[in-house]
Amino acid sequence: MSKFSHTAAAVLLAGGRSSRMSGVVEDKILWKLNQKPVIQYSLESFASLPFIVEIVIVVRDKDQENCIRKILPNSTHELDFTFCIGGEERQNSVYNGICASKSKPDQIFIHDSARPLLRPCTIKTMYQLLHRVSGTTLAHRLTDSIKRAVNPEPTQSPSSLVDVNRLALWAMETPQAFHYDTIKRAYQKVMEEKAFITDDNAAFELLGEKIQIVENTCLNPKITYPQDLSFLEYIIKTQNETN
Repeated sequence: MSKFSHTAAAVLLAGGRSSRMSGVVEDKILWKLNQKPVIQYSLESFASLPFIVEIVIVVRDKDQENCIRKILPNSTHELDFTFCIGGEERQNSVYNGICASKSKPDQIFIHDSARPLLRPCTIKTMYQLLHRVSGTTLAHRLTDSIKRAVNPEPTQSPSSLVDVNRLALWAMETPQAFHYDTIKRAYQKVMEEKAFITDDNAAFELLGEKIQIVENTCLNPKITYPQDLSFLEYIIKTQNETN
């Protein structure tokens, strides 16, 4: 049993089809970066924290599960690993992961395993914040100039571009973390209403809840395209050399 007043679980999404990898990589989650599979970085970050009592891994199929079982990290505290099969869309996979949790945690973190640079100190900051708010998300400020194209296909013909004030704009990352009971109710509402959402914050806000942003000033990119692999490999090697 955790000595912390609030227990937490993590849902790691690993069952994506890697469709935008253009066939270069069959399964980006299992691709090795600096000699470790991508998902291992997230597993180790969460497993290192004593308030994390369970990690639910949402997989594509049994073969992927068997591969991940071989790299599950050791932990200095009591930690359970649970596996479940994902759904057709991300929201179905998240809901399956939430429902699969056996530990009845106070908090739950939802994280895309394709973001391997997540730091344990960031998870801890979000955990502490959830003692006084019911939902929080990792995000970063936009630094580029943002324009809205009047023409819906501006790459096909010239278009007027309208300035968008970027000061209120944030790029969402993961993890996104919530009180367990609240986010479970939120996803039940998503399922009942057959709503389509792109992240967990959208589900949370269906209940009329508000999100507390944790600003991330560290790199936390998501592996989406083949060129992302070499970029992440470079970042990880550079970080290791610095440390």
